[in-house]
Amino acid sequence: MDKFIEKKAVIGFIVSTEFTNRVKGKWNIHLFDSQTAKRLVMWSNEYFEKYNKAPGPEIESIFQSKKYKNLPKDIAEEIEEDILPDLSEEYNNSDLNIDYLVEEAELYFTQQHLKRHNDEVQGLIDQGQIIEAQKLVQNFKPLSVDAGNWVDFSDEKIYKHIDDAFGSSKEILIEYPGALGEFWNDQLYRGAFVAIEAVDKMGKSFRLKDFAMRAVKQHRNVAYFQCGDMDLEDEILRTANYITQKSEIEKYSGKMWQSYKDCIYNQTDNCDKPERQCNFELFRVGKDNLDKFRSEITKDKLIQAYKDNPGYDTCHNCPEFEKSHWGTVWLKEINVGKPLTKREVKKEWDKFFIKNKRQFRMSVHPTNTLSVKQADSILENWEKEGFVADIVIFDYADIMPETFYKDKRLNEDKKWMGLRAMSQKRKALVITASQADADAYGKYLLKADNFSESKGKNAHVTAMYGLNQDNSGREKELGIMRINEIVKRKGDFSSKNQVYVLQNLSRGRPFIASYF
Repeated sequence: MDKFIEKKAVIGFIVSTEFTNRVKGKWNIHLFDSQTAKRLVMWSNEYFEKYNKAPGPEIESIFQSKKYKNLPKDIAEEIEEDILPDLSEEYNNSDLNIDYLVEEAELYFTQQHLKRHNDEVQGLIDQGQIIEAQKLVQNFKPLSVDAGNWVDFSDEKIYKHIDDAFGSSKEILIEYPGALGEFWNDQLYRGAFVAIEAVDKMGKSFRLKDFAMRAVKQHRNVAYFQCGDMDLEDEILRTANYITQKSEIEKYSGKMWQSYKDCIYNQTDNCDKPERQCNFELFRVGKDNLDKFRSEITKDKLIQAYKDNPGYDTCHNCPEFEKSHWGTVWLKEINVGKPLTKREVKKEWDKFFIKNKRQFRMSVHPTNTLSVKQADSILENWEKEGFVADIVIFDYADIMPETFYKDKRLNEDKKWMGLRAMSQKRKALVITASQADADAYGKYLLKADNFSESKGKNAHVTAMYGLNQDNSGREKELGIMRINEIVKRKGDFSSKNQVYVLQNLSRGRPFIASYF
């Protein structure tokens, strides 16, 4: 692990001006073990002192200029064959997690400083120089490190912290389009801890998988922990369903009805805007009854309207649509073809993951075996291999064990506290799901008091969202999921705030479109 952190720190000095600035005064060249690392850091720091920026690609020119000036052959070969090729992808890496890299580098420097000091003390003891050893202990000076995260508000250095507050610390890591994006994108930031709450069989795992797949498509490193809800084969099949939009099951193949976003004014012919897509009147409903009609429309009525009006087209063209509660559902018949085959999966898997070099790692565990501490250890091992997660997803936290206390509620609180600490320590977006309590069954919208086991869940998350469908099964038939706010640490919130999400789970897609 030490060699891995040392290498990452070297990369930080070479490619990142921000990293170099933030560790300034907290290290010295003697803290590096490798002679190659010492050379690269020394060259990078010389360049930084002269030009006030990290050398980046210029490190190659610097190396060439030093290569023939008494640079040992073994160091020159290591830089040329092992270091420089790895740097080519780092020069323009805007996704480098500087916050986490700085934190790890500072811990490494502190550790090295203590080791050096202990070696000196032990050396004196071995030589019988006890008094000198004692003096060395008494005169020990720690490295210059932050005594907590303090700042003088009257110092002009505060402006750098203001920049940081508006910058990378709130970097959005997953972005959704449309109404759902407006609803929760600002909560999906680096360092956040977000949870989905729902009754059982409401699609929590589908929603977590959608977070993961959308994130990897947006070039994020995603770590996914399956905590026992499904086995590896289940996960592979569900991932295959997502990337192919097909099912391996016969009854979910061939022709089916799929939901599409539409405008209630379009369906009822209450719109005279020039940008309207068509001029059909599917349903004769007055403007005063639109909300009631929208909340009661059934699958049978929409299918009949589709069959009776083959030329009808959906519309959400006007700018007002995105800002207004005009959205409704429309159904179209589609044909997804024959059941999914292994050959199709491998072909699409190659395109989605392998050719695009998308970074997605999954760790699968039996129920009640994966603790927060164990997950953190796995993430550390992956980091040794060069995989640093931007997003960590747990499916799902309720089936992770914690045994600190006899009281189950205290254990649950400790577990969620640990997940929150992970998001802070790793500067990653941590996402999980949770089972709602028994009172949640039958409710139109989940609220903050629908937690199971411990109210600490609401206290530790930065945002909690509820998954909702009506009891009659109407929304499930239509492929509608309502997502509402339960808790938000950042910004105003209300459990009444909700967004409608269209889905087709038989095709592995929990998100097709959204509207208010």
